[in-house]
Amino acid sequence: MSNKRIILLTGAGFTKNFGGFLGIEIWDKILYHENIQNCPWIKNKMLGSEDFNYESLYTSIINSPLSGDANNVNAIDSAVKDAYDLQNKMVLSDSCKNNSVIGRFSDFIVNNVSCFFTLNQDLFIEKHILEKSKIATHYYLPHMWH
Repeated sequence: MSNKRIILLTGAGFTKNFGGFLGIEIWDKILYHENIQNCPWIKNKMLGSEDFNYESLYTSIINSPLSGDANNVNAIDSAVKDAYDLQNKMVLSDSCKNNSVIGRFSDFIVNNVSCFFTLNQDLFIEKHILEKSKIATHYYLPHMWH
């Protein structure tokens, strides 16, 4: 067991520093995705939203008996997955530019942090930091990525 005493928690917006998207930007990518544009029920649900919370939108569509058919579920699945894929590409691209910053940050975490919790739903930490260490990782991905 490590004698390290630092616990690090990151939340919404953390990955923005490395080329990622804020929640409203993910919302935008989902709304303007071709599959959503071709699903009036989802598009209207999104346009009628007041909080732009794509996580609760996703859950409500997946769990709604009113979603109509599998096409709506497939549309939101693919739109969310494509938004995250784009974000991962942006982060990887930005990471190349900021490699020394990410290297110093990951070295700090590996050498000084005993617990790292992230509320982000991307895989930035897993791809860029935890692979450098022997830290056990546990994370949850929505069913579409299993």
